[in-house]
Amino acid sequence: MTTRFDKQKYGQRWQSETVHSMIKRLLGSALRTRSYWSQCREITLRVITLNAMILCHQTRGFLQSTPDPFFSLGLSVC
Repeated sequence: MTTRFDKQKYGQRWQSETVHSMIKRLLGSALRTRSYWSQCREITLRVITLNAMILCHQTRGFLQSTPDPFFSLGLSVC
């Protein structure tokens, strides 16, 4: 049984499981579209949305200690 699994590839499975869990928890587990290509588009948009959420969350901590360059223009980063 141990000879069947590539340990290096199987050891990376937890990373993909973590991403799937984050997407389901934050953005819902059900797709609303019916056709195959629409589902592919919806999944792609969810991944882009999750990446933007992660990026905003990471930069928010850094922006608290420095002035926001977009504040004077009336724009917001996140």
